[in-house]
Amino acid sequence: MAVAGLLVLAFLTFFAFRPAAILGIDEGALHSSVGSSVTGDSCRHLHDQVWTCPRSEAQGGSGDVTYRVEVDDLGCWNATRSGGYDPEAGPKHLSGCVTIANYLLSS
Repeated sequence: MAVAGLLVLAFLTFFAFRPAAILGIDEGALHSSVGSSVTGDSCRHLHDQVWTCPRSEAQGGSGDVTYRVEVDDLGCWNATRSGGYDPEAGPKHLSGCVTIANYLLSS
């Protein structure tokens, strides 16, 4: 019984931190993970595991910035800002992982 409880706990922990491995990537959840605040647009799937996502920059930047986002099978992503060099447009590279909180916030 204790082993079964530990297995359930391990599964729930994995699901909370890497739900994309089970649920797949959802545009709203990915946007919630990549974006620093909610914008009107959501991420768009381009091909395979490549997306474009807007990100609203809160530090007095020039509004939304678009990132090219590559997502792996576990829902972890690496993003590169589209466009040329602009130090006020936000960080050039971002990375993170989609968690269950991102799915809940996107609903």
